[in-house]
Amino acid sequence: MKKISFVILIFIFLIILISCSREKDFRNTIWDMTISEVKNAETLKLEPPNDDGKLKVLEYKYTSTFSEDSYVMYMFPEESNYTLKVGGYWNYIEDESKRNSLLETIKNEKSKTYGKGLRYEDSNFIGYVWEYDNTVLKVFNDLGSEAIVEMYFDKEYVSLMTDKTVN
Repeated sequence: MKKISFVILIFIFLIILISCSREKDFRNTIWDMTISEVKNAETLKLEPPNDDGKLKVLEYKYTSTFSEDSYVMYMFPEESNYTLKVGGYWNYIEDESKRNSLLETIKNEKSKTYGKGLRYEDSNFIGYVWEYDNTVLKVFNDLGSEAIVEMYFDKEYVSLMTDKTVN
């Protein structure tokens, strides 16, 4: 009986150790956190809620050296039972040359960390994509909203959504 209790105790200890040692996926958060868990993890001041039903968003204004109009956002889609699947930074900049310069700066910074990003372009977005660990990172110039966006996605969520659009 003592051996079984000891084995169970070691097993519980290992589970706690593994769950506590996981690196953060975006800022101080981990994918699949609930809205209240993210609120507790974030230190910035929460903006008024943005709730359109299928997507819950927590939005925090922050001070950026790039723009006076910058936000950190956390997104909780209905498909994931409103758990964290996307987080990112939005830097609204009217001047196109400043946006392009910031995109290049972020691309170079992320390339040093994650390797060369895959470039993509369409009528609304020009940017780069990286995949690492549990995350897909997209950095792009959102031409419509005049913003440089740095979005982090739960890789499993991206795969799930890609599978749904393919089928």
